[in-house]
Amino acid sequence: GYTADLVTPSFLFLFLGALMTSVVPAYYSKCIHCVSTLSATRGQLMEALVGLGVTSILAALFTGLRGSLFWIGGCRANYNVRVKLHRSLLLQEAAFFDSTETGYLLSRLNSDVNKIGQVISYHVNVVLRQFAQFVFGSIYLVRISPKLSLWAFGGIVLVAWLSAIYGDFARDLAEKVQETFADGTAVAETSFSMSETVRAFDGTETESAKYEGAQSKALELEEVQAWAYGTHKFLSDSLQTALHVGLLLACWGVGKAGGLPAGQLTTFMFYTNFVLESSNEVGDQWAKIQQAVGASTSVFDLIKRVPKIR
Repeated sequence: GYTADLVTPSFLFLFLGALMTSVVPAYYSKCIHCVSTLSATRGQLMEALVGLGVTSILAALFTGLRGSLFWIGGCRANYNVRVKLHRSLLLQEAAFFDSTETGYLLSRLNSDVNKIGQVISYHVNVVLRQFAQFVFGSIYLVRISPKLSLWAFGGIVLVAWLSAIYGDFARDLAEKVQETFADGTAVAETSFSMSETVRAFDGTETESAKYEGAQSKALELEEVQAWAYGTHKFLSDSLQTALHVGLLLACWGVGKAGGLPAGQLTTFMFYTNFVLESSNEVGDQWAKIQQAVGASTSVFDLIKRVPKIR
């Protein structure tokens, strides 16, 4: 599983990758300023270009190492959960298997466990990375203009609140979807194992109707998931656009009043976009984590289940 030899470098590369990625906009802003104003010397331009290149390459290196280690962590999580679930099921009393379809258990052992590995290898990985970038980017915003940064943080709080509501809804819905898929798998497993009996009593249409009914319920729930996701994206992206417009007006006002030079205002807008994208990605991935947690709830319930007869 996640031992110290894997956890420590995973989070180290995550931290370093996020730090390098957060420095990139500062050098990119310097490059734009040098090229657009034509007031910089060749040495200043080369310094900005070298800084941009080095930080970008280091960010790519650390990101690749972080992604590989988290992927390995997800695979190990799948292994551990599958083994523990299988062992827990073997310890259950005979009556448990009489009341629980084999297909239902196989669905939990395969598709539901895969959700857990995906959470660690991708979703948690991305959430932590984007959150670290959000923190580093926020530090730059506050250093440039504490007053303007408060406006940015106010909009981010609204987007985070919206994502939290959507995440709770997505978690409950994902649990229902996985339950429906498990029921459908149980129907299919039963009909396959008794295929000769089904054909002998002309029960093909009946079994097919049962399976289609289970899949139809799952399809209805998945369509609700799709519309919920679309609504969440529309609202969160609209809020971010409104925040961008408001900050552009605020920056224009500050620049006209002489509060900040043009170069710093440009850097501030770069980091505003950087922080907003990071916070938006955190919200999206958090909702997907909630979906995966909802889908895998039954797995942990089965692992923790105590046999009624020992």
